[in-house]
Amino acid sequence: MQDVLSRNASPKMKNIVETIQREQDMIIRDTDNELLIVQGAAGSRKTSVALHRIAFLLYHGLNSKLSSQNILIVLSNTIFIQYISKVLPELGEENVNQITFSKYAADVLIVQ
Repeated sequence: MQDVLSRNASPKMKNIVETIQREQDMIIRDTDNELLIVQGAAGSRKTSVALHRIAFLLYHGLNSKLSSQNILIVLSNTIFIQYISKVLPELGEENVNQITFSKYAADVLIVQ
């Protein structure tokens, strides 16, 4: 799987793929749980784990039930969205929907 994840990746992304720890890999490859919340201290590689999990799930397609159009990444701000939009294509995934929490809340929770 690491070969697939790092095939088209930049040198920085290849380094991340090569240094995934065993516990992180278990989270990335978990198919028993539908929902996953990634939390931890700043610099603990939460983003890397979450994005690699998305790439893993899309690669395996979960029996063709999952595609990039079925995924929504909710992030804290647009700067993070800009970062994510560059990382996922390096992992071989395009067109994954991303939105800030405030925009999501405005779109979903506010009655028009």
